[in-house]
Amino acid sequence: MSRPKAQGWCPTAFHPMMSGDGMLLRVRPQFNRLSLDQALGLCKIAEQFGNGLIDFTSRAAVQIRGLTPASFAKAFSALQSLSLVSQTASHEALSGVLLSPEWQENDLTHRLTKALYDRLDELPELPGKFGFAMDTGRQPVLQSCSADIRLETSKDGRLLLIEDGADFGLSVSQDTAISALISLAHRFSKAVRSSKPNTRMKNLPLPLQNAQDEHAYKRQVSGASLPLGRTALGFHLAPAFGQTTSQDFTNLLIQSDCKFLRLTPWRGLLLERVLDLSISPVFISDEHDPKRRIQVCPGAPACQSAKGNTRGFAAQIAPQLAANPALNSKELHISGCAKGCAKPQKADLTFVAQNRGFDLIVKGHAWDMPIKTGLDPDIILQNLDGF
Repeated sequence: MSRPKAQGWCPTAFHPMMSGDGMLLRVRPQFNRLSLDQALGLCKIAEQFGNGLIDFTSRAAVQIRGLTPASFAKAFSALQSLSLVSQTASHEALSGVLLSPEWQENDLTHRLTKALYDRLDELPELPGKFGFAMDTGRQPVLQSCSADIRLETSKDGRLLLIEDGADFGLSVSQDTAISALISLAHRFSKAVRSSKPNTRMKNLPLPLQNAQDEHAYKRQVSGASLPLGRTALGFHLAPAFGQTTSQDFTNLLIQSDCKFLRLTPWRGLLLERVLDLSISPVFISDEHDPKRRIQVCPGAPACQSAKGNTRGFAAQIAPQLAANPALNSKELHISGCAKGCAKPQKADLTFVAQNRGFDLIVKGHAWDMPIKTGLDPDIILQNLDGF
């Protein structure tokens, strides 16, 4: 089965998106980093002008929900005062840059990202979901995250420019990397000019770069990420199912006494220089917490397309994953509709909300053919280890 049409763009601070609980806007802080004042300011904006809910996204961004047309204008002005809005809407649209979360000031990842920010005007118009990954640590950690053009290092330390989906990259120098990235973006824009407007790099029939080029090298294949808990830079944690309230976020910030934090593409946040923390139950600090194995969208009523309360159902399923050894390695996806926005990839078990109950897909996408339909949530909970 083919995937139903999903939104081909992401909300920004300039262009909010209408959802079931009002308008939502996305904030993409530069370098994926917020100061304490900025983070507390976001909480205040969410409380005053939205419904108090804050989403953490898989693109190292945060979303404020429940805005109205009148309150959006006030929220936008408040974001400007916090320096959390780009100078122009076009810059904001092109600022989807993921950084390896443990970058250091003036290291290669930081320098390359700064150089790209300084040259956003040179990029062509790109699809709304198009993004970049600056993953130039010793080992890539962003390969499972959404990006179209990547900068990574090879096993022997070469800097590689990589198209998403390719198993090779072209060797570039630190001085030429951003120029080469911009050139590749222009080639992509030209290649898709007559294609569907929301085409992504991985959907091109042939790579734009030549694997036979003398500067082509095999990329590192890495399943690494940044686990939750204490890290070399601080403390990495995540709100359950990617969402928290402004009050809970505020309490965490005050309790942690952090001065800066980084948003991570695993719907998490890295509190810089925080070595230990007493965690509220609404946040997760253990990578093996079963809630980390459930990908879930906002569901109804937050999303207009959703046909069920996905997060409530996920909260019921999580204890079952913890208690049943047969489910230890299972990854679940609970989707409010067949678009599968929370996880466009396959999952071991996918439950798709319908007007009555949930459909079940095994080792597939949310839009694939279900093996069972209209399952009552109570029946699912009683038989989860049998699917």
